[in-house]
Amino acid sequence: MLNYSLIRKSTCQVRESCQSHIYDWESRPHSVSITEFGAVGDGKTLNTHAFENAMFSLRSYADKGGVQLYIPKGTWLTGSISLISHLTLFLERGATILGSEVSF
Repeated sequence: MLNYSLIRKSTCQVRESCQSHIYDWESRPHSVSITEFGAVGDGKTLNTHAFENAMFSLRSYADKGGVQLYIPKGTWLTGSISLISHLTLFLERGATILGSEVSF
């Protein structure tokens, strides 16, 4: 089942118009930026390790109400990543996660 908490909240103008689309309207109690894991949003730097390290580190928040991983404006090049439970992936306007066949 699709986790609708991944939908950017900025796409909804008012809470009532989105309640049928978003299960978890309120933000997570913990929030961290991908840049805290060394990621660089220049479209050239491969950020696979940063995303993997973020997923590993943020697992500990699953029983604490979950966590939001904030992706700032920029182009974030990465190989394949596995998302974790109780995670909201929040992309700022202008943020793009760009997949690469090269993982490391």
